[in-house]
Amino acid sequence: MTTPDDVNYLLRRAQQEARKAKEALQRGDHMMAVYAHRELATRYEATAACIARELTKH
Repeated sequence: MTTPDDVNYLLRRAQQEARKAKEALQRGDHMMAVYAHRELATRYEATAACIARELTKH
């Protein structure tokens, strides 16, 4: 069962991954590393949105 804490956790992880992507870009890391962090951030955010939507239905 999911809770609002799960949503908060996923949103925090999304922010962390977005920050990692920004830092990797600034360091000049390989673009695949930047894209990987961006993709993870997007996935965490999308999962959080889906869970939040389900929680509001009930």
